[in-house]
Amino acid sequence: DGKIEFYAPGSLSIKGDHNFGGPASEQIGHPYMPEPGRLADNWIAISHKDPEGEPMAGQKYKIYFDDGTMIAGELDENGRARHDKVPPKGDRVEYEPRTPNPDEPWPSWQDMLNAAGLAKGADK
Repeated sequence: DGKIEFYAPGSLSIKGDHNFGGPASEQIGHPYMPEPGRLADNWIAISHKDPEGEPMAGQKYKIYFDDGTMIAGELDENGRARHDKVPPKGDRVEYEPRTPNPDEPWPSWQDMLNAAGLAKGADK
């Protein structure tokens, strides 16, 4: 019935901070198993760079294939990855969102007015 039941002679307490709020599921990766007697010579390679052309080193990814296989990994220092013996038809690649770098604070209004020569007391 999909139930988990615990029995104990006394009280049972569970400690932790895991949210047990309802059913959930997640697809897990599994290796591609070629058909018996068939050589699995398929491979896939990915390369990921930022808008400036710099490699996305350490970026985590998931590659999904049409047969339901999913491969997860992390890009190397050049922003690349390669997997051999994969299913024949890929579907999509998903990259884990990155945390953006903090922005530099903008100058204050007073500093901008001073730089433009528009501050009170500035020569016009």
